[in-house]
Amino acid sequence: MSESQPTTPASPSRRRFLRITAVGTTAAATGLAAIPTADALTSFIHPGVLHKLSDIQRMKTRIAAGTEPWLSGWNVFRTNAYSQSTYAMLGPLTTIDRGTTEVGNWEFWNDCNAAYQNALMWNLTGTTAHAAKALQIIKAWSATLTSITGKDAQLAASIYGFKLAAAAELMRYTAPSGSWSAAEMARLLQDQPGDQGLRPVRGQRPRPGPHPAHPGQHGRGL
Repeated sequence: MSESQPTTPASPSRRRFLRITAVGTTAAATGLAAIPTADALTSFIHPGVLHKLSDIQRMKTRIAAGTEPWLSGWNVFRTNAYSQSTYAMLGPLTTIDRGTTEVGNWEFWNDCNAAYQNALMWNLTGTTAHAAKALQIIKAWSATLTSITGKDAQLAASIYGFKLAAAAELMRYTAPSGSWSAAEMARLLQDQPGDQGLRPVRGQRPRPGPHPAHPGQHGRGL
């Protein structure tokens, strides 16, 4: 079923850019397996950030069993526009700005939401179209974005970057085998620039769908 795209521009707010390097391993990979991996230095278990594989499995189990409120939360999440594999990517752009010109701000915000929600949809449904959509967005922006400007650039980078990083963490460890080339992984793990900062745009913010693990919360992790 086709979903209409969100039409009201806006941006959320928070601090500082979350580096993609903080959520992935520094080794490049050409094939991926959905196996929890512990970083030797930090004991951080991959995939992590918002979801471990045990979190994913718990959600799948409760959804399959029709347990409330997980089932209701799932039904809202899966029908949200950002959760569709048919989502039309709005970027990528080389520069985005929050608070001054607003160039690319709307596009980056929406695409990061769609990357994260499609990554989670892939893990919950096993539908490869969702994996393909998440990977399309992650790879496109990581290969193109070079600058985040404006007086609230830290907010754009950390909030939108957090969604993109969460999507990348999931897809780094659970995407179909062979989804990443060594060059793509190396590019993804590079630091992203953009440490200035800017005014949030006015208007109603399109909200990501309620999280299937926490139906009363929007776009939250476990």
